[in-house]
Amino acid sequence: MVHGYLLLNMNFITRICLLACVGLAPLVHSSAAEETAWPFFAFDNGVGRGVWSAARQAETVRNLGYEGIHFNYTHPKDFAAKLSACRAADVPIHAVYIYTFVDQPGKSYDPGIKEMIRMLKGCQTIIWMTLRDGVRGKQDAEAAGVVREIAALAAESGLKVSLYPHAGFYVATAEDAVRIAKAVDLPNVGVSINLCHELFAGNGERLAVFSSANLGAGDFDSSVGLSSSKTYFNAVNIEGGALTINGVNFEGSAGGNPSGTGYAISGVGATFGPTGGTNHVGGQLGSLLNNFIYNGNLGALTLSGLTPGQTYSLAFYNRSWSGPGGRAQNITSTSGATTSFEQDPEAPGNGNLLRYTFTASGTTEAVNFTPPAGQGTMHFYGFSTEQVFNNTRTSGTDWTTANWSVGVPNAAGANADFTA
Repeated sequence: MVHGYLLLNMNFITRICLLACVGLAPLVHSSAAEETAWPFFAFDNGVGRGVWSAARQAETVRNLGYEGIHFNYTHPKDFAAKLSACRAADVPIHAVYIYTFVDQPGKSYDPGIKEMIRMLKGCQTIIWMTLRDGVRGKQDAEAAGVVREIAALAAESGLKVSLYPHAGFYVATAEDAVRIAKAVDLPNVGVSINLCHELFAGNGERLAVFSSANLGAGDFDSSVGLSSSKTYFNAVNIEGGALTINGVNFEGSAGGNPSGTGYAISGVGATFGPTGGTNHVGGQLGSLLNNFIYNGNLGALTLSGLTPGQTYSLAFYNRSWSGPGGRAQNITSTSGATTSFEQDPEAPGNGNLLRYTFTASGTTEAVNFTPPAGQGTMHFYGFSTEQVFNNTRTSGTDWTTANWSVGVPNAAGANADFTA
């Protein structure tokens, strides 16, 4: 079974998350341009849930290199033992999954959840909250009331709540979760996307998400998410020669409106080079960020030759040109995703990343960039298109015994298909 998680919020936005028996729980506060690290942690059902001791689970997660673990709530005594074991092993609990019930007034959740939340005071744990039973779409007021109760408890401990959609529950899809979160309208309440349950609901073709990250200054070749262990549809250095970043080969291009392997850029005819402006990004990524094309209003990148039903992650590599506030872009895609993106969020020369993750509904997908009045046009430096969920379990019955077609998914950006 494939699991994917994306945590969203009206006030705090998160990024694309993961898979199989692992998860990511990143949090971004205030704006999409301010990103914390993405903790990469194990789902406890992949490390002996109900069979192994908490100490063994924590030790296994640590030894495998994960940054923490998730647990399902059972009762306070059991959770206290898990919390103690994880603290002893220096393994953070990044998420706790709880059940709540829409149609049971006064008994909508286990009273022990209050004690469990108090135990987590000062942690960064996300409360993954399910909403079960009730008549779907007809008891939103009751559902919102339950969420407010849990959110108030969480707020007292400095925690955030993410509504977790699950097939067959009152909140079964991300749309359900967003509807309830909007009704609740609290700063510590967001929503999750579980890829498995969205696909079950028939929403696969609707999952298209933009995300962004500030990189700052430095050499990011090995940390920007590029890896020779992944599968790429294409990778292009715009207005520059061929180069290799962390084992990934980028083809070169020259001139405005370039086209090549599986792509074409239109409406962007002006070129800038040789090297100009300030560039604080080192390594081969810094070389890619030397030159660019610009002046597109509207400017578009169109991918072609895609496989319908395949998931792709398209990354645009950028650097700030003139400092914050002058290069906002309104971005739309064929799949209907939209975002506002500031290409110059930091001091001139600092790097940043724009990512678009989508499931192809046809053989082409376009991403369109339009600057609002008074803003500079998008600078196109380079991009890569990764094919994700190509790493398949080939044998093994759980996380510790599984063998993979590509390799163990063990870092942010890794992906896996763990079909059982």
